[in-house]
Amino acid sequence: MHRRLGALGILLAVVVGCGGRQSQIVGRWRQAINAPVIHEVNFDSDGTYEDQLFPQDLRWTRSVRGSYKLEEDALTLTPINVQFMNVTPDQAKQIASQLPPLDMKPEKLTIKFGSDDEFSIVPKSAKETGAKYKRRK
Repeated sequence: MHRRLGALGILLAVVVGCGGRQSQIVGRWRQAINAPVIHEVNFDSDGTYEDQLFPQDLRWTRSVRGSYKLEEDALTLTPINVQFMNVTPDQAKQIASQLPPLDMKPEKLTIKFGSDDEFSIVPKSAKETGAKYKRRK
């Protein structure tokens, strides 16, 4: 009996420990600004994400898929592939040249949760601006 409770206690500690911040970020998020290009990110519970940029008229979509890890307030995004949808290869090159450059290296961001339905990316320097995201329902 004592062994069973010990194993159950360890299992509960592992299950509870795996939740927290990692589970808090799971879901679909949209950048909270009114802009011609919409930015949405979907964080799955398996540690993968999809980051999408698309104009309001949905003429094209740039999708970045990869893995993520959230520890405390440090979010690390590791892109694996980039895909443009609804465009020809030439159009994709033209659109990519108008967007901020995409570095395929892991990116470490500092985030701050305002609530369960809101988080912000903390700027790395005074020259950068942060970004606020709201949960899509």
